[in-house]
Amino acid sequence: MSEERKLFNKCAKGIKNIENSILILEKEILEIEKKVEENTPRLILLFFTLGISFIIIGNDDLLFIPVIPIGGLIVFFFMDRMQRKREAQKVQTKISLELTNIHKLELVQERISEGRQREKARDYDSAINIWEEFELIDEAARVRKLKSEQGSVKVSQKVVQGDEVTEIKDSVLNRSNVGGSSSKMQELKDLTEMKEKGLIDDDEFKQMKKEILGK
Repeated sequence: MSEERKLFNKCAKGIKNIENSILILEKEILEIEKKVEENTPRLILLFFTLGISFIIIGNDDLLFIPVIPIGGLIVFFFMDRMQRKREAQKVQTKISLELTNIHKLELVQERISEGRQREKARDYDSAINIWEEFELIDEAARVRKLKSEQGSVKVSQKVVQGDEVTEIKDSVLNRSNVGGSSSKMQELKDLTEMKEKGLIDDDEFKQMKKEILGK
């Protein structure tokens, strides 16, 4: 398996693990919220009981004693509620960080896919830069080899086809000298085919076209 494929799969595995962690954290938040909801009715009941107690007590100081534990319970449940909310916020922060990590790994996968596309399009320099960006030295070396081999093939083809190209160009120009305007369309067509096959470059195409039309 190639280095870039290993890195891509590693990112995919990392994303999967983070997603599982997020699911656990989300369940933790649900549990916290559930406990907060369970304590809410109790807190309301204690407030109600405390209010009733004050009404019943009136000026009787002896009945003030039961009010103290009720007030203590209210404080306890209220503090517990605030603490659980803080816990939920911490868990939510962890989830946000995990989502950021997923985004980073997805960006790495996108760059790897881009490197594959650049290599497929024979944009070897861009592909090399991407592989070196992730320190994939073997991949960069492989693409450099492809680039070198492609350059060697082009030079070889140019040497082998040199005489043939010259003969074809001379043939086209000679026909343009002999034939009249009726043959120029065919000559231009032949010239276009030569350019499409890579037998001549843009400058040669323009010059030969000018010579044909000038006859």
